[in-house]
Amino acid sequence: MDSDRIVQVINPSFTLRELKDNIKVGELKQYDENISICYVGRFDIAKGVISIINALKKINNCNYIRSFHFAGFRREKIENMIYRMNTKINLEFHGVLNRENLNQIYKECQFIILPSESEGFPKVLIEAASFGCIPIVPKISSILYHFNANQNRAIELADNSDASILNILENLDKNKAKYLEMSHEVMDHSRHFTYEAYNQFIKNYIIGIHIDKGMLS
Repeated sequence: MDSDRIVQVINPSFTLRELKDNIKVGELKQYDENISICYVGRFDIAKGVISIINALKKINNCNYIRSFHFAGFRREKIENMIYRMNTKINLEFHGVLNRENLNQIYKECQFIILPSESEGFPKVLIEAASFGCIPIVPKISSILYHFNANQNRAIELADNSDASILNILENLDKNKAKYLEMSHEVMDHSRHFTYEAYNQFIKNYIIGIHIDKGMLS
């Protein structure tokens, strides 16, 4: 297939006004201490929820992490595992949330983790990023295209195993100096996901090509 004939069209997530409001919240976030992390998605093994739970069970150095939020479609077995966990980290289980309530989670958190086995591009990552949440993500090309360590927009997991997640969580406090810059990078990247940017792309690229071809016929 000719790659020159393939165009990536970004799926918009919010209006420019919403993004500006989100960024105002994100710019107030601090990363010195007492941070919060969220997971948003289905409570399925393939999404890495079990690996997160196992990592949280084993974590020793957790003084930097105040709370961990789980939001998503409920699975009784996994929900019970979360409730039975013995950890110093405050665990919050929210179930399925509407967008307004989900935004409250993004406002509180400094990081979002999504250790899936496979993905397209999860919109929750860009939603959280608009609030300055730094993504902790697996090495999946569709995600790394937008959020990767080289561009200072993500913390990359070696894989989606318990050990890899545990290693990241226990060493989060060793890179505090980088997080404000990373947070601003992900918020800046979020501007590509507004409805206004999408409409401008359609107007300039798709409609523009159609007009050019019409003029040549």
